[in-house]
Amino acid sequence: MIPSLSELEFDALTELVNMGVGRSAVGLRQLVGHQVLLQVPKVLLVPRLAAIEMLRRRESGPLVGVRQYFAGTVRGKAILIFPDDKSLDLVRAVVGPVSEQELIALHPEALTEIGNIVLGNCLASIANLLEQTFTLSLPEITRGGAANILGEPSSGSAHETVIFLYVDFTIDGMQITGYLAVVTDIPSFSSLKKLLAGCRGLQNATCSSEWRPGARRSSSGAVLAQSIVNCRRRLCP
Repeated sequence: MIPSLSELEFDALTELVNMGVGRSAVGLRQLVGHQVLLQVPKVLLVPRLAAIEMLRRRESGPLVGVRQYFAGTVRGKAILIFPDDKSLDLVRAVVGPVSEQELIALHPEALTEIGNIVLGNCLASIANLLEQTFTLSLPEITRGGAANILGEPSSGSAHETVIFLYVDFTIDGMQITGYLAVVTDIPSFSSLKKLLAGCRGLQNATCSSEWRPGARRSSSGAVLAQSIVNCRRRLCP
C-alpha cells in the first residue's frame, strides 16, 4: 500500500513535475536550436508492479530507457522511457539530417545525453522548488521489456512507489510520446509527502527558475555535438 497524498499535495506534485519538464524543454531547445515542446497530459501515482503492467499494456515491443539515480532527502531513480523505434525518431529529430548508418552509431550516446538533459533538468528544478539538493548519478541506458526497464519487484522493493508520467515531445513539428518514471521507496515517498505539504517554492516559482549552487548544469549540448563530429570521423575517415 503506497502512502496517499491529499488533493493539495497531489496538485503540488503535478505542478512540480510540470515545472521540471518545462525546464527540460528549455534545455533541449538550447541544444537543438529550434522549438521544443514537452507536455505532460497525465501524472499517475502507482505501485511499481502496477506501473509495469500499465507499461506492458501500452507497449508490447522492446523499450529503451535512460536511467539516473538521485539521492538526498528523497532518493530513488528517474527513468526516461521510449519504444525502441521511437527513440530513433527522437535522436533523428535532435541531431538533424544524418545517414541511417550515422543515426544507428549515434543512437546510444545521443539518447544518453538527451536523457541527461531531460532527467537532470527535471530533477534539479524539482530540488530547487522543494529547497533541497539532489546528488545525481551519471545516466545509463537500459533495454528490454517493462519489467527490465522499471525493475521486477522483489521482496525488498515490492512496495516502491512510481510517479508515472506520459510525456509528449514535439521537436521541430515531430511528435513523439514517451514516459518518465520516478521510482522511490516508502520512506523516501513519505519524505516527499512532507516536503510537498510545506512547499514554499511553488509560491515563488519565478524566483526558483535560477540555478542554485546545489543544482547541476548539463553540458550535454557540447557533448552531443562532439559525439556527432566523432561519429562522422569514424564513419567517413
